[in-house]
Amino acid sequence: SVMDDTAAVEELYRIMGLSADGQGAVTGKPELMLLPQKVSTGLTDIMMPVADEAELEKIAPDFPALTEHSRRYNVVGVHAFTVNTADGMIHARNFAPLYDIDEEAATGTSNGALVYYLYRHGLVEPDKVYTVVQGEKMGRPSMISAQVILKDGQPFVKVGDKVKRGQTLCIVEAMKLMNEIMAEVDGEIVEICVANGQVVDYGSPLFRIRER
Repeated sequence: SVMDDTAAVEELYRIMGLSADGQGAVTGKPELMLLPQKVSTGLTDIMMPVADEAELEKIAPDFPALTEHSRRYNVVGVHAFTVNTADGMIHARNFAPLYDIDEEAATGTSNGALVYYLYRHGLVEPDKVYTVVQGEKMGRPSMISAQVILKDGQPFVKVGDKVKRGQTLCIVEAMKLMNEIMAEVDGEIVEICVANGQVVDYGSPLFRIRER
């Protein structure tokens, strides 16, 4: 659900240590003004747009207030992001103090939800892999890839999938042989490192899995 009540929007940004003014602007798209929105691809977060990387870095939440806010809105936390970046990638920060995570360096489910949110606003194309940079402020930068795939016209997000040890993740063609690549552990896919059809070298990372 979109947070379109002015008082609610101002409260959220105030809790995060920012002013709400102009935060949802998108460079090159003056007609578009993004608003915070609850989105879920398994776990519900509030997607919170900010104007640029400087504003993203400035975020300094009032954690007790954010904990109460997350409880009131029935969400895990807030996933702050900007699409107005120097490197063309999406940059994000994730906060979930309700679950004792003040800030997280890599959040697969939240970035999957973010890419879906951006798709709904026309800022993401189906089948294209997008990279989200997270954890920079913590000194633990991570790059998480996500894409929206259309099946029968319905969007599906490919990141944050739960996998079991022995489950086939993909097929790699080598010397005209099709090799199934299987998960070595139970966990959650937090990064897809390659695109479909991309040539890979021996030993190249294909997926990053957070073990459970």
